[in-house]
This record gives sequence, C-alpha cells and structure tokens, in this order.
Amino acid sequence: FNEWLGEGIFVLPHGVGARDGGDKWQRQRKIASNIFNRANMNGLMKSVFNENAAHAVNVIRPGETLDIQTLFFRFTMDSIMAVFFGEKTNTLEGQSSAYGSAYDQAHRALTKFFFESLPFNSFLEILPFPLEGKGGPVGRLHRWMNKDWQEVVEAKKVLDSEAQRIIEQSYADPNLPTRCDLLSLYMNDPEIKAMPTAERYTYLRDTVLNFVIAGRDTTACTLTWMFYILCQHPDLQREIHEEIDQKLPATQPMGIAELAHGNVPKLHALLYETLRL
Repeated sequence: FNEWLGEGIFVLPHGVGARDGGDKWQRQRKIASNIFNRANMNGLMKSVFNENAAHAVNVIRPGETLDIQTLFFRFTMDSIMAVFFGEKTNTLEGQSSAYGSAYDQAHRALTKFFFESLPFNSFLEILPFPLEGKGGPVGRLHRWMNKDWQEVVEAKKVLDSEAQRIIEQSYADPNLPTRCDLLSLYMNDPEIKAMPTAERYTYLRDTVLNFVIAGRDTTACTLTWMFYILCQHPDLQREIHEEIDQKLPATQPMGIAELAHGNVPKLHALLYETLRL
C-alpha cells in the first residue's frame, strides 16, 4: 500500500508509536479540515455539486436503463477534481479525464491483485530470512511478474504525471493565494512552502491522492446504496419526492440552508439510515 499511497494520511504512522509522534499525520489532517467550513460549503462546494448534478440529469433518459453506480462514480470524480484540485472535468457527459481513468484502472487492478495474492502472501510469511515478507525478494519478484500489479504501476505513472501537471498549473495560477480547493490549502501552507521542491511535489501528490480515495468511492457507493433502498421502498420514494418537490424547487440552487434538517427532515432521515446500514 505504501507503493500506491506514498506518504498520505492512510499510511502515515501516528500516535505514540510514530517516530515523529504523528506530527505529519496530524498536519495533513489539520490542513484538510479547513476545507469543510461554512463559507466553502456555500461557495465552492455548492457551485460544484449543483453544476455536476445538472450534468448528471443531462445523461438520464426517461425509459432507459441506467447504471446508477457508474453515474455516481463519475459524479464524485468530477466533483473531487474540482473541490480537491481546482480542475474542472465532465466525465458525466463523456469527456475524458486522464487522472480519473488512471485512478479507476489502478483501483481495479490493485483490488484484484490484493485478493488474488492473499494465499501467496500467507506463504511469504513462513519463508526463511532473507526471503520472507512481501518486501522480500520473492515478494518483489511476484509483483514484478504479476500483470495486475504491472497495471497498477502503469496507472500510477499516469497519476503521478497528471498530479505534476496540476500542481505546476496551480503554482502558475495568480489566484492561488485566494483559492479554496484542497490542493491550494496545502500549497499555501508556510511549512509546505518551505520544503525542497522535489519533496514538496511528492508530498502534495501523495496527500491529495489519499483524500481522493477517502472521498470518491465512499460517496459514490453511499449514493448508490441510498437509491437501492429507495427502489425497495416505493412508499418512501414517493414521500421523499413530495418533500423535495415542495421544499427544493428545480430552479433553486441548493446549499446548506436549503438542505438543513429542519427543511428536509425525510431526506436527512434517508441519508442517515443509508449510512447506518
């Protein structure tokens, strides 16, 4: 996982056992928390989610079968590219995204490699020194010969190249000091600014990739599951429709106030029950 996630928040050691006392992990977490404030929710995120919701509606055809999970995976990738990188994409309506495609490729191949390698990895643990472990010579040879792992490696090259491009474009943006996407929050941090260039680029690349993993798949799967629940309960679906039609007219952009519990309690109950399940 370190080869895939680098030194992002998912793999950085933290707590009393960490050599640095968890300082790197804590700093990544602290900076990222600044994106979830009321101004951002009613500004950047509101505009991004409303715009991408409109794109999603454009690809839905009445009477046609739709793969709703694919739709939500594209919706969340487009949203995350804007909220995390400050870059607009529209995979919902068929535009290509090199970062999004490489991410999907790496994710699929890594998942397949991980589960299919479980028996072999157990075998690696009983080998004698210095052959034992996934990091030993036998484990490295296994990865080198495995087509799924090689697919991960190739996709990771594209992700690294795209991350480098986005970072360079962001540094060239005169509006960088006032931007509020996740990447800019890290780029504007004084401690990160002081890092040597190569170390800073690697840090930014790994940090944002980890947050893409945290936010993209989890949100898409939650939304898919929520619609699955609605399909199983047509009475509930009708009640939610009525509440939305009454409280959230199609011409009104939605923000924190419009989506507050007091305004749409049934929609909130649906979402929380989805998360519980």
